[in-house]
Amino acid sequence: IERLEIFDEFEEWHMMQ
Repeated sequence: IERLEIFDEFEEWHMMQ
């Protein structure tokens, strides 16, 4: 499991909020 990939999506989602 690559956490970096999940973290990248989380960062994008956080910016949208």
